[in-house]
Amino acid sequence: MHERVIFDVTTAGYHDWWIPCLFVGVTGALAAMMLAGRRRSPRYAAAMPVGAIVTFAAIMLFGAFTWFIDGYRDYRRMRSELLSGHYETVDGVITNFVPGGFGDHPLESFTVAGHDYWYSFSILTPGYHRPHWLGGPLRDGLHVRIADVHGQIARLEVLEQ
Repeated sequence: MHERVIFDVTTAGYHDWWIPCLFVGVTGALAAMMLAGRRRSPRYAAAMPVGAIVTFAAIMLFGAFTWFIDGYRDYRRMRSELLSGHYETVDGVITNFVPGGFGDHPLESFTVAGHDYWYSFSILTPGYHRPHWLGGPLRDGLHVRIADVHGQIARLEVLEQ
């Protein structure tokens, strides 16, 4: 039997880094627009003191930083548990496959050897979460081996004859 690795958290890397970066970019753009508005309109300047702009930017940047650290911590934890062998191997044929819809309604889900899995492209997780509509290869009847770390897919292999 030949195995083909579809996903492995140790080689995938931390792939959700761009979201906090987007927050930083949007925050910078909004703060710049607010400051530019202050220069053009005395009424706007009175309604939007610099302290409010700085407070807004600080809160948004703190949120982005927290989001990044939290996501990276989850990634490092899953990667570490996989590398140290602290996972459950689930081997079997996919049943009850429900392809995820565009916009995550419904979430993609399936069962393997009595273990239920569900995921979505928009639910940020370090584990496998590529739905069928984005080219995910999963379907009913496919023989897979999963490295399960706390109910998430840390490694996914398709077993072929």
